[in-house]
Amino acid sequence: MKINWDKEPQKREEIIVAAYIEDKIIILGNLLDLYAQENLLTISWTPNPLNGNYYTYELKYHRHREKYLINIWKGVRTGDALPILYGDIQF
Repeated sequence: MKINWDKEPQKREEIIVAAYIEDKIIILGNLLDLYAQENLLTISWTPNPLNGNYYTYELKYHRHREKYLINIWKGVRTGDALPILYGDIQF
């Protein structure tokens, strides 16, 4: 399993956040299993700060594209701004 970023992380912040979540790929797989098992619409979480900043991660299934998507926002929130990183999950 891997993340196909819509645009490759280029800024220092994007590289740090991408490396963090890519290191958690096994946990993402477990969350996707839970997502499917419980028929959830989204899963989002905000872990402890990374380099002094909070980031919120969201997993959801895009029915038209038939792919699982990941969105990452800076801060403790989802949906009210453009994510700093986003992509789809390849199995």
